[in-house]
Amino acid sequence: RGEFGLLAAADARTVLIDKTGTLTETTLAVGQITAIDSISHERVLALSAALQQVSSHPAARAFHNIAPLPGVTDIEIVAGAGIRGYWQRSDGALNELRLGSLSFISELAPDTPLPPDDDHYWVGLSDNGGWLAWIGLAEHLRPGVSDRLGRLKAMGYAVIIVSGDSQTRVAAVASQLALPYQGAMTPRDKLDYLQQQQTAGNTVIAVGDGLNDAAFLGAADASIAVAGATALARAQADFVVTDNDFGRLVDIIGIARKARTTMRQNLIWAAGYNVVGIPFAASGLVPPWAAALGMSISSLLVVVNALRLRRVSE
Repeated sequence: RGEFGLLAAADARTVLIDKTGTLTETTLAVGQITAIDSISHERVLALSAALQQVSSHPAARAFHNIAPLPGVTDIEIVAGAGIRGYWQRSDGALNELRLGSLSFISELAPDTPLPPDDDHYWVGLSDNGGWLAWIGLAEHLRPGVSDRLGRLKAMGYAVIIVSGDSQTRVAAVASQLALPYQGAMTPRDKLDYLQQQQTAGNTVIAVGDGLNDAAFLGAADASIAVAGATALARAQADFVVTDNDFGRLVDIIGIARKARTTMRQNLIWAAGYNVVGIPFAASGLVPPWAAALGMSISSLLVVVNALRLRRVSE
């Protein structure tokens, strides 16, 4: 779909954009800690870091730069739930630790309270003695997102966030960027919403990065996979951004619009030249060598005009 995606990107005026990993960084950061009085926040982070050192999950990366507490052993990842391990206390007893979802840590600590709010991604910590803490992981916008989306809106584009994340977290990001949004969407919901836009007569650019964005990207008139996108998302996209510069999104749209303008200029020039030149050559008013030279110059002008696109930087 390459050439059609380029033209569609030039014609589009609606951009549907995923949130997590697209507008926001792929790595979460510790944003808030709620813990029992008898344990410090530093100890909470050190225990969590000791468990998370063996995990490559995106949530685990928030702990990889924190010094782990020594002595945590027999660490085991429980798929879809969390991580467990054992910490030898000063009296020599092994104390089981769990880090993960509410249901997972509640198996060890039935007294676990609900997470404080919906504004963060909460990870719970518990041990044999009960619940210890909730650790809130926060998202951060990719550098330059606000300015670049502001440019798109100034250019006349309707930009809408479509995300599978909770309404609360999507609303928080949408508020920062002053954008309309659709939250708590399944992959099917995203696809249906895209098709509704198309049925309404809108040419749509879709932007995403995850497995759940693949159908959404494949069905769009033009699609862009951002840096860090999954292989399936990249395979479905017309354009793939390979660096972490969110400004490439605006660059792609700008280049597409300039390419369309250049193609139209070349077509108008070529058609006009042929309409004027061919009758003169056919009637003998122009000698063959002059007609051939004119055709060569015409082709050269078309090529030179197209080469101007190499200087596009916005």
